[in-house]
Amino acid sequence: MERVVGRVGNETFVDCRLVERTRSRLVYTLFGGVALGRIAFIMAITVGTLAAAELTGSDRWVGLPSAVTTLGTAIGATSFGIVAQRLGRRPAFAGGYLVSAAGAVTAGIALWQASFLVLLIGSLLVGLGQSISHLARYAAADLREPARRAAAISFIVWAGTIGSVIGPTLLDPLGDVALDRSWPELAGPYIGAAALFGIAVLLFFAGLRPEPLAISVDADSPPPTHHTSSSHLLRTATVRFALLAMVIGQVVMVAVMTVTPVHIRNAGQALTAVGVVITAHTLGMFGLAPVTGWLVGRFGPRRMIGAGALLLLVSCAGSALASGDDTALLVVSLFGLGLGWNMGFVAGSAQLIEGLGLRERLSIQGLADTVVWVSAGAASLSSGIVVEATSYTTASVFGAVLALVPLAAVVSRRAAPAGHLAP
Repeated sequence: MERVVGRVGNETFVDCRLVERTRSRLVYTLFGGVALGRIAFIMAITVGTLAAAELTGSDRWVGLPSAVTTLGTAIGATSFGIVAQRLGRRPAFAGGYLVSAAGAVTAGIALWQASFLVLLIGSLLVGLGQSISHLARYAAADLREPARRAAAISFIVWAGTIGSVIGPTLLDPLGDVALDRSWPELAGPYIGAAALFGIAVLLFFAGLRPEPLAISVDADSPPPTHHTSSSHLLRTATVRFALLAMVIGQVVMVAVMTVTPVHIRNAGQALTAVGVVITAHTLGMFGLAPVTGWLVGRFGPRRMIGAGALLLLVSCAGSALASGDDTALLVVSLFGLGLGWNMGFVAGSAQLIEGLGLRERLSIQGLADTVVWVSAGAASLSSGIVVEATSYTTASVFGAVLALVPLAAVVSRRAAPAGHLAP
């Protein structure tokens, strides 16, 4: 086997097998931390909608906690991205989940105090740290060769499968625990989420050694001869197309998903029905991610973005036809909604970093995620208002119309070759 120079922390090695084993261990550590964080986040975001309805007595603002959470994620993407560049990914990732743990505790306290404002503060903090779950996909990609980066991204996205399966099923048991102690029912899932975020903090703090940036594939590459600004990168056709795919996919998914629990509850269904539908949705979001990563490598990001947009369109049409007690149709539609998002998210993430060096990737990743989550936050906030003023069907139809945008871009072949400046 060829012997090459590699770095692990401050030590230099010539056996590439040791370097690769260390990189793989770091990727698995990222997977474990994201899995724990996703379980916690799924619980927090689901009960956040219900807590808003309980505290305000109206459906008008049920999307606000989710919107504030998404705003926090947008702020956290840039903020923790900067922290990662300056201090390293290990302190940034552990610190991010610590903020989320504090946010979950704060949201739980809001239910005791019957304070909608405190709920929003807690939701913001949960969102700030939740940005780590998304930035981790780029950290894993940086630990793999270019041909394996889409697979690495999809592997970290796949960690959300654990959250999709376990998170919603914990809502009822944790709610019962809270009631047994004479606590507000919805405080139980929040306290459970805080505990899981805390475990993820410990895992990242102890397991992300050596620092992932120090052992990334491009860590020892010579610096670029000229600085490429984020604004310049945003003018390239591939980056803009990747952003379009991720923004539209996130907006469509969030707009429908956010109001679905309330749509079900308004039909007289219990938390169990909400859990089943959200489980199906989040399973679609994450369960087939490894397959998506393989398909991106096989057919290219642009085609997979088109396939995801088409699936979003069909799924929104299905949810538009579903009543709140039509659990079967909602399960199928929300699963398809999650899978369509997954295709666009994995393919868009791979498209975003295609052909870029490590410093260029670091400069664009947090900014790109911020754009995505700001757009999603607006969708979350507006979805509750749309449902209050019109109906759940209208929100679903709106999502279907938006899904046509990336689909049209793919069909018209507007995506330019990597690195080509858009007009």
